[in-house]
This record gives sequence, C-alpha cells and structure tokens, in this order.
Amino acid sequence: MPEGVLRNHSCDPNMRASAVDVCETVGQGIVLVFLLAVTAANLTAGHFWEPDARLHESWCLAGEPPTFQFGFGALAQAIGDVMGVPIECEHGDDSSSNTLQTTTTGIALYFWCTNTPSFTRGQEHWMLTRDGETAQTASSVRVCKCNFALGFALLLRAFA
Repeated sequence: MPEGVLRNHSCDPNMRASAVDVCETVGQGIVLVFLLAVTAANLTAGHFWEPDARLHESWCLAGEPPTFQFGFGALAQAIGDVMGVPIECEHGDDSSSNTLQTTTTGIALYFWCTNTPSFTRGQEHWMLTRDGETAQTASSVRVCKCNFALGFALLLRAFA
C-alpha cells in the first residue's frame, strides 16, 4: 500500500483509509456528544437557568438586593434621586483600594483615605464632606489619591 493510505490511530492499522476516516469521525462525534452533555448538565444545574428568575446581582451575597449603605446611603439622602437605583452591591476596586457601586444613573465611589463618598454622573460630581454635600463640575474635580502611607498617617492621627 502506498504511504499515507494507512494511518496508525486508535483504530485497527489494517483498515483501509476510508475505514480509518469513519473511525476518526465516530470518535470525534463521541467526544462532541460527551462535551455537549456536560455543557447541558452545567447549564441546567446553574441558578441562571431558572425560568422567571431575577438576574443575579453582581457583588451581592445570595439573595441580597443591591442597596445604598453607609456613606453611599448618606450621600443618596443628601442629593436625592440623582444617584438613581443601585444595580450592584458596593465592592472593592482592585486598582485603588477604594470601593464603588454602579447605579442606573452613574457610579458611586468611596475614597477610604479621606472617608469621602462621592457620585459621578457624566460631567457632574458630588461629594459628601464633613461640611455637607458639594457639587462639582469636571473642571473643578479634586482627585483623591490614596496611598498606604497617607492612610497609616491618618490612622495614627485618629488614635493619638
């Protein structure tokens, strides 16, 4: 037999090329059916496959609806409906150690080093400071850069 006609796979090497192709196709079909069965089992076992179920709120504990709490709650009371409704629970920001919460109208940010809850909606910004609520435009926004040394210094000053 010419070279390349017979292939040495898990099938019998004495089979002709067309029989080997059939064996390979059946093997691939079995693997495909197995993978589809595993996928279907995972989809039906997951909570998101339940008909008429509420969408999973990101960053929330199971069964916990998103709400404004602590500083975000106080800021929402101060500025009213501007903040909209939270669509996720408050969670940490990996890049800055601050926390954030997305709402239907913008994003709420909490700067830990200055203990300042804020809200941003496009070019409009609000912060809740010790003096009360302040509204700012994009050109007057003060950027709060928190770092470990500043946070540690503020902590020491608080307990001194």
